Amino acid sequence: MTMPRPSLLSTSDRRKSALSALFALIALLVAPAYAVAQPNTGAEQVNAAAEASTVQLAIKWEGFVNYHTDNGYVWTEKSVVAVASCSGFFVSTTGQLVTAGHCVQPDLGRENILRVFLNQQVKEGKISSSTANGLWSDANANWKVEGTSQGSPPVRTVYIGQPKGVTGAVITEPLVAQVQDIKPFRDGDTALLKVETPTPTPAMPVAAADPKTGAAVTSIGFPASVGDSVAPGKVRASFKTGTVSSQQITDTGVAVTEINADISEGMSGGPTVDAQGNVLGVNSYKLNGEQQNFNFVTDTSDLKTWLTGRSVALLPEKAAAPNPVPGQSAPVSAPAASSGVPAYVWIVAAVALLIVAVGVLILLLRRKRPAPQQQFTTPYAAPNGYGPTCQSCGVPGAPGASFCGNCGTPLASQQQRL
Repeated sequence: MTMPRPSLLSTSDRRKSALSALFALIALLVAPAYAVAQPNTGAEQVNAAAEASTVQLAIKWEGFVNYHTDNGYVWTEKSVVAVASCSGFFVSTTGQLVTAGHCVQPDLGRENILRVFLNQQVKEGKISSSTANGLWSDANANWKVEGTSQGSPPVRTVYIGQPKGVTGAVITEPLVAQVQDIKPFRDGDTALLKVETPTPTPAMPVAAADPKTGAAVTSIGFPASVGDSVAPGKVRASFKTGTVSSQQITDTGVAVTEINADISEGMSGGPTVDAQGNVLGVNSYKLNGEQQNFNFVTDTSDLKTWLTGRSVALLPEKAAAPNPVPGQSAPVSAPAASSGVPAYVWIVAAVALLIVAVGVLILLLRRKRPAPQQQFTTPYAAPNGYGPTCQSCGVPGAPGASFCGNCGTPLASQQQRL
């Protein structure tokens, strides 16, 4: 940019012009530093960290069924296999993770095997769906399900994995997890698992207190319906937003948190978090037959107390940003520039050039004679039941039925574990 001849300006005008040029220079120097310092939004950072900590579970149950026939009780010749899908999340850097208790609960695994067996009988044409419905109560109460040896429980194998391409994920191939402890569905619906990994696991902190009604939440997990429609190995965790609706007590005396985030089967065991990424509870169950979302997660205080009592080294809670503005992301310290130059380099350079500019201005204003015309170049900076309606064919089930009368698929109850 070519500056006008000083002789055409008065001393006052020259000073104003010089000051204007100086301010413009400051703006050009400082603006790139601030532009470089802009990070991803707080929500994006929280979601990225949460996805790196969230895992998908496949729970395999296998056992032999001692079922009733006209000739008495008979053992199945082959073992019956049932597979369930859940979610989970790391709570320590040493491979400990949490999921819903009902995902790995042995008595519910037995029920899954019985349902699969009866459904196989219907599909093979050995019994009708109405007969299967009639047999369910007796089967659940009296039929034995055993593992590979007499009197042993069904064999449970828990596999965990993470999608490829998730930044910060540590599981590259499915791992077998060991179940360390279980709090059954009726008692709080939480389970603690452990895997061995070569590197520390990205843990999620647990909130220090229960959330307030109306607080914003995000429920995370792997919906089974999404997994069915996505190429194997490509499914990513879903993030469902909502708010806290209430704090409730179940008929068994367990505290739960009601939320309106739209969670579904397969997301059970995943975390529900606050705006900072602190875990508020474990995705547990929902109410069927309702047009609105009535979903429930485990109680925050109960979860933290339970984990602490099992010597889990929890991370400290992430504090909320001071005076957050509704609808805006919390301020985050500036990361490196997208060009690869750290923000502080730009800031130091801007300050140095600013000092030079001030010196030039002082010399300019002290000159008694107009300076000759000069050229100036401006620098620029360079993520258990079964319902009353059949999930498979959509035909409403008969009252009290456990299997669809049309296709034989198992139906669901009003309180559905996810």
